Amino acid sequence: MSSLKYQWIGKNVAIDELVNSVEVFFSRKDFRVSVDRSEGGYRIIAVSNFRVEKAKIVITVEVLGEADDVTMEFNFQGNMPRVWMTSSLTSLFGGNWFLLHSLRIKDRAEKIERDFWACIDGAIAHRG
Repeated sequence: MSSLKYQWIGKNVAIDELVNSVEVFFSRKDFRVSVDRSEGGYRIIAVSNFRVEKAKIVITVEVLGEADDVTMEFNFQGNMPRVWMTSSLTSLFGGNWFLLHSLRIKDRAEKIERDFWACIDGAIAHRG
Protein backbone atom coordinates (compact mmCIF):
# COMPACT_ATOMS: atom_id res chain seq x y z
CA MET A 1 0.00 0.00 0.00
CA SER A 2 1.23 3.46 -0.87
CA SER A 3 0.28 6.65 0.95
CA LEU A 4 1.03 10.31 0.34
CA LYS A 5 -0.28 13.31 2.26
CA TYR A 6 -0.35 17.02 1.44
CA GLN A 7 -1.44 19.99 3.51
CA TRP A 8 -2.45 23.46 2.37
CA ILE A 9 -2.37 26.23 4.96
CA GLY A 10 -3.75 29.72 4.33
CA LYS A 11 -5.03 28.87 0.82
CA ASN A 12 -8.77 29.36 1.54
CA VAL A 13 -9.60 26.07 -0.20
CA ALA A 14 -13.23 25.46 -1.12
CA ILE A 15 -13.37 21.92 0.24
CA ASP A 16 -16.63 20.98 -1.49
CA GLU A 17 -15.18 22.06 -4.85
CA LEU A 18 -11.96 20.19 -4.11
CA VAL A 19 -13.88 16.99 -3.33
CA ASN A 20 -15.85 17.48 -6.55
CA SER A 21 -12.55 17.80 -8.46
CA VAL A 22 -11.39 14.49 -6.95
CA GLU A 23 -14.65 12.80 -7.92
CA VAL A 24 -14.47 14.12 -11.51
CA PHE A 25 -10.80 13.12 -11.81
CA PHE A 26 -11.47 9.49 -10.90
CA SER A 27 -14.63 9.28 -13.01
CA ARG A 28 -12.64 10.42 -16.04
CA LYS A 29 -9.99 7.79 -15.28
CA ASP A 30 -12.70 5.05 -15.39
CA PHE A 31 -13.16 4.53 -11.64
CA ARG A 32 -16.38 3.95 -9.71
CA VAL A 33 -16.44 6.66 -7.02
CA SER A 34 -18.20 6.94 -3.69
CA VAL A 35 -18.00 9.95 -1.39
CA ASP A 36 -18.73 9.79 2.32
CA ARG A 37 -18.96 12.96 4.35
CA SER A 38 -18.21 12.91 8.05
CA GLU A 39 -17.92 15.57 10.72
CA GLY A 40 -14.19 16.04 10.12
CA GLY A 41 -14.14 15.88 6.33
CA TYR A 42 -14.59 13.50 3.43
CA ARG A 43 -13.54 10.00 2.44
CA ILE A 44 -13.54 9.26 -1.27
CA ILE A 45 -13.19 5.65 -2.41
CA ALA A 46 -12.39 4.98 -6.06
CA VAL A 47 -12.41 1.45 -7.49
CA SER A 48 -11.19 0.90 -11.04
CA ASN A 49 -13.67 -0.36 -13.60
CA PHE A 50 -10.67 -1.85 -15.40
CA ARG A 51 -8.16 -4.46 -14.35
CA VAL A 52 -4.39 -4.34 -14.35
CA GLU A 53 -2.96 -7.85 -14.42
CA LYS A 54 -6.39 -9.18 -13.37
CA ALA A 55 -6.49 -6.90 -10.29
CA LYS A 56 -8.65 -3.90 -9.54
CA ILE A 57 -7.06 -0.74 -8.19
CA VAL A 58 -8.60 0.74 -5.05
CA ILE A 59 -7.73 4.28 -4.02
CA THR A 60 -8.90 6.06 -0.89
CA VAL A 61 -8.60 9.82 -0.53
CA GLU A 62 -9.18 11.52 2.82
CA VAL A 63 -9.89 15.26 2.85
CA LEU A 64 -9.80 16.78 6.32
CA GLY A 65 -9.82 20.26 7.80
CA GLU A 66 -11.19 23.66 7.01
CA ALA A 67 -10.65 26.18 4.20
CA ASP A 68 -7.42 27.60 5.66
CA ASP A 69 -5.97 24.28 6.80
CA VAL A 70 -6.75 21.35 4.51
CA THR A 71 -5.04 17.97 4.56
CA MET A 72 -5.46 15.43 1.79
CA GLU A 73 -4.16 11.88 1.94
CA PHE A 74 -3.96 9.53 -1.07
CA ASN A 75 -3.84 5.78 -0.33
CA PHE A 76 -3.43 3.11 -2.98
CA GLN A 77 -4.36 -0.51 -2.43
CA GLY A 78 -3.93 -3.24 -4.97
CA ASN A 79 -4.29 -6.98 -4.96
CA MET A 80 -0.54 -7.41 -4.96
CA PRO A 81 0.79 -10.75 -3.78
CA ARG A 82 3.04 -10.68 -0.72
CA VAL A 83 6.17 -11.47 -2.65
CA TRP A 84 8.06 -8.33 -1.73
CA MET A 85 9.57 -9.99 1.36
CA THR A 86 9.98 -13.42 -0.12
CA SER A 87 10.90 -12.61 -3.71
CA SER A 88 14.27 -14.38 -3.63
CA LEU A 89 12.69 -17.60 -2.37
CA THR A 90 9.72 -17.45 -4.74
CA SER A 91 11.99 -16.74 -7.72
CA LEU A 92 13.22 -20.31 -7.36
CA PHE A 93 9.65 -21.49 -7.96
CA GLY A 94 8.54 -19.11 -10.73
CA GLY A 95 7.77 -16.23 -8.37
CA ASN A 96 9.22 -13.67 -10.75
CA TRP A 97 5.82 -13.71 -12.48
CA PHE A 98 4.24 -12.48 -9.22
CA LEU A 99 6.87 -9.79 -8.85
CA LEU A 100 6.31 -8.61 -12.43
CA HIS A 101 2.55 -8.67 -11.83
CA SER A 102 2.95 -6.52 -8.71
CA LEU A 103 5.26 -4.07 -10.44
CA ARG A 104 2.79 -3.52 -13.30
CA ILE A 105 0.00 -2.75 -10.82
CA LYS A 106 2.27 -0.45 -8.84
CA ASP A 107 3.44 1.38 -11.99
CA ARG A 108 -0.16 2.00 -13.09
CA ALA A 109 -1.14 3.24 -9.62
CA GLU A 110 1.87 5.57 -9.47
CA LYS A 111 0.94 7.09 -12.83
CA ILE A 112 -2.60 7.67 -11.60
CA GLU A 113 -1.21 9.21 -8.41
CA ARG A 114 1.06 11.62 -10.35
CA ASP A 115 -1.88 12.68 -12.54
CA PHE A 116 -4.04 13.04 -9.42
CA TRP A 117 -1.67 15.42 -7.62
CA ALA A 118 -1.17 17.47 -10.80
CA CYS A 119 -4.96 17.81 -11.09
CA ILE A 120 -5.34 18.79 -7.42
CA ASP A 121 -2.47 21.28 -7.59
CA GLY A 122 -4.11 22.82 -10.65
CA ALA A 123 -7.51 23.02 -8.94
CA ILE A 124 -6.02 24.73 -5.88
CA ALA A 125 -3.84 27.09 -7.93
CA HIS A 126 -6.83 28.00 -10.08
CA ARG A 127 -8.80 28.94 -6.95
CA GLY A 128 -6.00 30.92 -5.38
